[in-house]
Amino acid sequence: MALNNWTKDQHGWCPLLPAAALLSLVGAAIGMGLGEPSTLSASPSSAMKDRDGDGLPNGLERALNLDGTLADSDGDGFPDAEELARASDPLSKESSPFAGLPISAEVTGYSARGITHLVIAIYLEGGLGAGHSFDLGAVYEGRPFILKPEHYLPFAEVSVARTMDLQDVVQVIDIAVPERTVVDLGNLTIFTLTAPVEEVAVTQASAMNLVSSGGSPFQVVKAKGGKTPVSGNGVGTAIYRPLVSGPDRPASMIAGQMCVQTTQFSGTQGLSSRVEVVSASCETADSSCSSSCVSSVGSTFTMLDPVILVGG
Repeated sequence: MALNNWTKDQHGWCPLLPAAALLSLVGAAIGMGLGEPSTLSASPSSAMKDRDGDGLPNGLERALNLDGTLADSDGDGFPDAEELARASDPLSKESSPFAGLPISAEVTGYSARGITHLVIAIYLEGGLGAGHSFDLGAVYEGRPFILKPEHYLPFAEVSVARTMDLQDVVQVIDIAVPERTVVDLGNLTIFTLTAPVEEVAVTQASAMNLVSSGGSPFQVVKAKGGKTPVSGNGVGTAIYRPLVSGPDRPASMIAGQMCVQTTQFSGTQGLSSRVEVVSASCETADSSCSSSCVSSVGSTFTMLDPVILVGG
C-alpha cells in the first residue's frame, strides 16, 4: 500500500523493525510484526542535560547553533523546542510556528561521545491528555518500518517542555543509538507521523535523512532559499549538517566550513528518491566539513520527502 494512503484504520502498510535490530546491525529485521499508531500519554521525567530548561538537550543545541543558556534563542517569545516541533526556525525572529495543527513533530539529532541521539520534538495542543497520535519510523534501502514505543523507549529519555501557550506542551524524546551503527548503515531516514484526535489520515510528517561521510554521521538538509536536494527531475542543493560538534568533532572534519553539494535526481528506491552528487565543495560556515566532501562527487544517496507521508 502506498504510504500516502496510510490511515489509523489501515495501519498494516509496513513491517516492524524492532529498535534492537537497528542497534545491533542485524541485517534482516527480526521479530516482524505490525506497527500501530500510539496515543501520547504522560511520560517519566528526563535526566538529560538541559541547561536552559527548554526541553532540548545541550548537545542538540550545540549542534544546531542554538543558545544553550536561553530557552528562546531568537527572543521571539516561542521556546526553542516549540519552534522546532512546529516547523519554525528557532534562530530567526522572522520565522514563527506554523498555525492550525493541534499536533506536529520534527526529528533531528546530534552525536556525542560515540552515541547518536535521535531527538523528536512533538507539539501537543491541549497537553499530553489530548489523545493525539504519533508514530516513529525508519526507511532503509527504500523499505519503511514503524517502530513501536516499547522498542525505542527503553533507549530513550523523555521530557516535557513548556510552550508560549501554557495549556500546550512539547514532548521531547531523545533516543540513544551507537554512532557506529548509523555510520555503518551509511544511509538511513528517520520519520515521524502525526494525527490529531479523531482524525483518520496523517496530517503532518517530518523526516531526517542521514548519511555517513569520512566515518561521521551527517543530516542532509537543503540550503536556505535553495532547491531541495530532491527536486523532481531537476537539480537541487544538499548541505551536510554534522551531527558531531564541539570537542567530539574528529580531526578529519574541517572546522568553519560545511559540505555543500549540487545533486541530480536519478530515480527512486521504494519510497525514497535517489540523487547523485554532481559537484561538492567545503564552503565557509559555522559548522564542519567532512574531508571526504569533494570526493563524494559521483556517489548517490537516498532521501525521503515527508510530503509523501501525508494524506490518505
